[in-house]
Amino acid sequence: MNAKNPFFRTARMPFTFHEMSFMTRRNSNHIIKFLNFLKPKGIHQPMFAIPEVKSADQLLDEAIKRGVKRVRELRQQLRAERGTKAKALERERLGAIQQQLKKSLTALSARFPSIDQQDEFTTRLIDELIGVDRLRKALASTWWAAEQVTALTATFKKRIGATRTKEELLTLKRAALGRIASVLKQIDTQLSFLDDARKLLRDFPALKKDTFTVAIAGFPNVGKSTLLRKLTQSTPTVAAYPFTTKKLNVGSFMHRHNRIQLIDTPGTLARDKMNLIERKADLALRYAAHIIVYVYDPTEPYALEEQERLARRVKRLGKDVLLYMSKADLIDAQTRRRFEQKGCCTDAHELKKQITDAFEEWL
Repeated sequence: MNAKNPFFRTARMPFTFHEMSFMTRRNSNHIIKFLNFLKPKGIHQPMFAIPEVKSADQLLDEAIKRGVKRVRELRQQLRAERGTKAKALERERLGAIQQQLKKSLTALSARFPSIDQQDEFTTRLIDELIGVDRLRKALASTWWAAEQVTALTATFKKRIGATRTKEELLTLKRAALGRIASVLKQIDTQLSFLDDARKLLRDFPALKKDTFTVAIAGFPNVGKSTLLRKLTQSTPTVAAYPFTTKKLNVGSFMHRHNRIQLIDTPGTLARDKMNLIERKADLALRYAAHIIVYVYDPTEPYALEEQERLARRVKRLGKDVLLYMSKADLIDAQTRRRFEQKGCCTDAHELKKQITDAFEEWL
């Protein structure tokens, strides 16, 4: 039974060194795949991997091809009279078209995320980018179309059975396809919207709601990505994120067998009237982060007064805020002491300790 299994031996038939060497080489690819499978799934994997949403014309073409294939399969099987055979084939053709369209249309709802099962951050981000109500309406339209096609197919199948001439049969065939095409055209705009939506959803990083999350805030170019690299001890993955032309730096590190994820939020949030990019960053800070690290830049690419104003705005979000001063090697001792008196951490290792302490309290 185990003759073909290279790993099977009885106690009286041990592996030789050469056999072990050969087997290790032979199965190395399988071993590597297995070890990769055991690795925890990273936070940089896309949250929603949704296939392309086809247009009305593409769906109809696909269904018609399925109908042609079905007729070809049955043509040789049917031995009835010519008229009866033609009607049977057309009914089968319509049935195959209906089944293919129902399968394609109803599958869309299963592929898109259920809004009710998402955390608050993801739900609000979907609403900001796509519109929750519009997404639900678009998905509902696909079910409506599937039901309409099913009803039309049942009606035309009955009418085909009552035809008396070849001309009547051809007319009904064209009418059925025309009505089905009309139904699909009515939801073509919704299908196009769903395809645009799935492109945005595809780029959502999988920030797990049961994972401690740290958001790094501050003005652009103050050293946030450098800090992220120091905390994670690796080059952060730049994940395509729905912030229009912006990117979101995402990284993580392990603490006592637990993953802590960090996100570098774009936007300044320094104005009362935030643009779209800044509103999305605000959502990340409010609903994704457990704590926030605010980064000061003492070299003042932005005036210290502006940085202080932004820090106050971040603190008003109601989260615990850790203060960090970047570029400590570029300033004098007096300036450094002044920032330390504000409660700023100037060392990434010390900041990491503060983060893990906050994590321990969160557990």
